[in-house]
Amino acid sequence: MSSRRPVRPTRPRALLTLFALAAGPAAVLVSDRLVDLPAELAVHWDARAPDGYLPASSLSLGALAVGVVAVLVAAAVLAVPGPPFLARRFVVGACSAASGAAAGVWGLLVVTTATAPVPAAPPPPDVEVVVLVAGVVGSSALAGAAYGQPPADPAPPPPAADLPRAELGPADPPRWSRTSYSGFFLTCVGLLLVVGALLYRSVALAAVLAWVMAVLTVVLVRLRCSIDERGLSLQAWGRGPSGTVPWSRVVEARAVLIRPLQWGGWGFRVIPARAGVVTRKGPGLVLTLTDGRRLGITVDEPLLPAGLVNTHLDRLRAGTPTRGG
Repeated sequence: MSSRRPVRPTRPRALLTLFALAAGPAAVLVSDRLVDLPAELAVHWDARAPDGYLPASSLSLGALAVGVVAVLVAAAVLAVPGPPFLARRFVVGACSAASGAAAGVWGLLVVTTATAPVPAAPPPPDVEVVVLVAGVVGSSALAGAAYGQPPADPAPPPPAADLPRAELGPADPPRWSRTSYSGFFLTCVGLLLVVGALLYRSVALAAVLAWVMAVLTVVLVRLRCSIDERGLSLQAWGRGPSGTVPWSRVVEARAVLIRPLQWGGWGFRVIPARAGVVTRKGPGLVLTLTDGRRLGITVDEPLLPAGLVNTHLDRLRAGTPTRGG
């Protein structure tokens, strides 16, 4: 399919991506020069007393080396002509996560040393996770934004002849809607709320994080999937703004058995060459998009919406108008 073109991002995009990746080792280098650190940093504590030290120069050099290696690996992958766009994106993401993790660990040591109320005091229990996650997420977000989105095929072919079709009048608009519920995610929300309540007095930040995760998870308890003249839409609780995949981005649709581990797990998942809204193992609707990726959504009886999508795409490719479309 022509959606595999081009095989790599443009040169400005590739250079911008490498500059974003270099933010991690650059931050390590700058902080090592600007922050007045002791010759040795505490890296382990026993009963709130440091019992393990490493030279600050070795730690900064190690974090810097990880970042530089990540930049070099990403540069090599971006330079060679073979790997497809999404495979390169996966390697760039892994490199940015490694660089961000190394910078985050170094940043934790710097923050701990610079803000300790007494020399060699251990970091607060929640700061370790926050600084490390911030390093990984920040570096990955910078590199992902710089790398850009996969190229799209401007003129996709009609869906394959062996895919399902639906009975749809020549001018009838495509209309379908289904609401699904997930007991699994409802249980997760309840557990997160309870965990937050139990941790609130002892570890307030962890409690707040648990409650935030509960709020983010609740959108997966009830999802409404709809097909209309705009494309395929997903709405949390069937209300409010929705995410829509327009018809111009869809190549074909299939009804398949979705296994969560094949899509990266449960929930909103994004892995190389595919993305999914997975609430359980079972039947699902899978759309092939013009950029070569696949979008999987767990729904009951997906054969009908898959046939409706393919039939409407046949009409769009042939230039047949629809009422309201």
